[in-house]
Amino acid sequence: MATRLVVARPYTARIRSRVFGILERCGLRPADDDVLPAGLSDDEVLARLEPSTGLVLLIPFHAHRDARGQTLNGLDLIRRLREERPGFERTPVLCPISNVGLAAASLMLSRYDEALFERVLFLHEDELDDADAERTVRAFLAGELAPELPVPSA
Repeated sequence: MATRLVVARPYTARIRSRVFGILERCGLRPADDDVLPAGLSDDEVLARLEPSTGLVLLIPFHAHRDARGQTLNGLDLIRRLREERPGFERTPVLCPISNVGLAAASLMLSRYDEALFERVLFLHEDELDDADAERTVRAFLAGELAPELPVPSA
């Protein structure tokens, strides 16, 4: 079974190149038309996604705005995907998160049902260069790792 990587609203080069490097070493590389650009509304992203076997989603936290000025972030997109789109309940999602976004995401997660994020692996910016990052992603995709919700470090 082939694995297809779809990336929704990727970070800029600073984090993107590090995350894409890990994923490429894991055998995941998105096709050009499977990279949905920053600024797309949640509705536009949801309309472009179809559930399928072997699908892996990369949805960064990446708080920013769409073309109409509406605030966007990966957690709201993941929540909507799980709640509104049948077939995505168990799709693995990789969610890179910057140090700046970590505290905000942690607060946001406290408002959501934890079950929505069961198959989400948060890739903290500080851990992207760790030797274990690739092994962690592989274990998650193989279903051998229960992801932890992001918690700001003290």
